[in-house]
Amino acid sequence: MARRVGAHYDTIHKAEHGKRVSLGLFKRFCEVLWLDYFEVCELLYLKPIPLNVIKAFRASCKKEGKTPLQVLYEFIRVYSNLV
Repeated sequence: MARRVGAHYDTIHKAEHGKRVSLGLFKRFCEVLWLDYFEVCELLYLKPIPLNVIKAFRASCKKEGKTPLQVLYEFIRVYSNLV
């Protein structure tokens, strides 16, 4: 797993034992394991966004023919200098 997400073995070991990980590492975990970020947060009871808003967002993405990740990337690219 460490090789696949590009992290040191100790970082993975700490994450497996309940230590917090960065948002970037969380994202890479989800991508490697083919997990949906929103669903993982929901399963962990981390409800940063109400479920009805997530469903509406996904429906809008589907209507536009884009993935949620593509839409979020475009949003960040347009409205910030982070990307």
